[in-house]
Amino acid sequence: MILAAAGLRRLGVLGESEAMIRESVVKQLPAQILDHQVMLPAPGQGALALEIHRSLSIEIRHHLAALDNSVARAESLVERGFLAALEAGCTAPVGAHAAVTGVRGRSLDLTLTAVIGRTLLSNLSEPIKAGPVLRLEAHGSSMDPQQFGATYAGEVLAKLRERNV
Repeated sequence: MILAAAGLRRLGVLGESEAMIRESVVKQLPAQILDHQVMLPAPGQGALALEIHRSLSIEIRHHLAALDNSVARAESLVERGFLAALEAGCTAPVGAHAAVTGVRGRSLDLTLTAVIGRTLLSNLSEPIKAGPVLRLEAHGSSMDPQQFGATYAGEVLAKLRERNV
C-alpha cells in the first residue's frame, strides 16, 4: 500500500521527525518513505495554491503575498508546464519532479526528472505492446519555469513519435 507521508502526518499517524527518516513504523507496520529515485510523484503533487478575487483589498493581497514560496511556485510551474504540453491529465502515467538548484538574478537553474509510461486502449482488436517507459532528466536555466517544462515535454513527444514510426 502506498500512502502520502503528508497525509499520515496530518492524521497524526506519522510525526514530523519520523518523516525525515527513510524507515519508520506506522501502526506497528514497517513503513518506508520513498525517495524520488524510487518513485516520482504526479506533476504538481503536494503543491498548494490560494486563489483570490481581484476585488480583495490591496492590504489583504500584500498579507497573502507573504505566504508565497517562490521556489515551490517555480517547481510546480515546471511540472505543470510539462504535463500541459504533453496534453496529459491526472490519470496519465506521468511522474515528474522539478527542483530549483540555483538562482542567478531572475534566472533559475532547474532540474526536471520525469518518467512517462504508456497506456493501452482496452477496445483495440489487436493488442499493442506498451514498450518501455521513457525517462527524462533535464538541467538548464530559465526565467520562465512553465516554458522550461513545456520545452522538455516537446522533446519527450518527439521521442515518443520516433518510437511509433
